[in-house]
Amino acid sequence: MNEEKLLEKTLQEMVFPPKTYEKPFLITLCGYSGSGKTTFAKVLSQELKAYIVGGEHIRQQLYREPFCYDDEKNNRVTSEICKKEVEYLLDHHISVILDKSVSSKETKEQLQKEFPNLISIHLISSDEENIKRLKQKQIQKTNLELEAWGDVKDESGVYLDPEKIYEIIKKRKVYDLEEFDYEVNTLQPLEKVIEDVRKIAEEIRKNQQ
Repeated sequence: MNEEKLLEKTLQEMVFPPKTYEKPFLITLCGYSGSGKTTFAKVLSQELKAYIVGGEHIRQQLYREPFCYDDEKNNRVTSEICKKEVEYLLDHHISVILDKSVSSKETKEQLQKEFPNLISIHLISSDEENIKRLKQKQIQKTNLELEAWGDVKDESGVYLDPEKIYEIIKKRKVYDLEEFDYEVNTLQPLEKVIEDVRKIAEEIRKNQQ
């Protein structure tokens, strides 16, 4: 499936949330794998009725058709399609949560140029806890499914060796952001994290009226 058809398929499958915003916003999350981005995004999405855009569903399709192990190409295509999804949603007055780490100044500045109404949130965790969470997410897959996903160097979800994958991700990701609109310590008990997420959501709602 080529990029155009994959984008078309993705847009057709979108189910818009019930709420629209006069000035829709884009929420970016900053945190390594295991820091809680996906869980955080789901709770925030429920609170704000915002759409979550993430690359996992796109990468799954790319790695399966036809067993393409070109991580560099797949990551590029995934980023391009995610960007087009964000543009499409914002054009329809749907606010968006980006379920991928925006951890570099360069990336954030580029996003702010294209999407001025941007909100950044930093998820505070630790390497030890992140790896622990990745191990907990280990899923046994058939050989065919593993081939479809790619090998251990693919950061999109094959947790054959969480510590090895985490090491690879840390080495190749730039993490130089210092200023954020909000910060949440995800080392807290889940109930406290959810409470903090709801407080952030309430503040965002007030600011976006």
